[in-house]
Parts: sequence; C-alpha cells; structure tokens
Amino acid sequence: MADADPQTRPTAAQAAPAEQSPRPRRTRMVLMLAIPLLILIAGVIYWQSLQGKVSTDNAYVHVDKVTVSAQVGGKIVEIMVRENQTVRAGDLLFRVDPEP
Repeated sequence: MADADPQTRPTAAQAAPAEQSPRPRRTRMVLMLAIPLLILIAGVIYWQSLQGKVSTDNAYVHVDKVTVSAQVGGKIVEIMVRENQTVRAGDLLFRVDPEP
C-alpha cells in the first residue's frame, strides 16, 4: 500500500544525491591538514621553550653534605668563609659571641 501512496515515494530531487561544490570540499581538506600542522608547530615551539630548564616534583640529588655544629651555643658574630669555598679540617669557619 505504501507503493501506491504518492506522498511516500521519493521525488527526483530527493532521490538524487546532493552534489557538493568543490569549495566546501577544498575547505575541509585545508582544515584537515592545517589543524594538525598548527598543533605540531605549537608543540615544537613549546618544546623549544623548555630547553635548558629543569624541573621535577620529586627527585633526589646525590650531594656530599656535612653538618656543622658548634660545641657551644651563641650568636655568630663573624663568618670566615664564603659560599662554595673549599675548607680543610681545622679551618676557622665562624666566630661565636663569647658572651653568654
């Protein structure tokens, strides 16, 4: 019965596939190539900006550390060494205020 009903039959305009003009097809192709290319360029620029910078959330660095403590407590009045200066055993590092 549906075959006899003219309203349910597809018309010639509906049956023929809609032809796409070359412009939207070209635009789609340009976007499909341009967007990944832009993402790649942005990634390379970001990667280049991080060169020479080191960061970490949780790392351990192996360094020789020596804890220095005085046999007496007091205020330090004079420091005899600079930062990163090599010292030997027995070198005077600082003076502690002699007053209690």
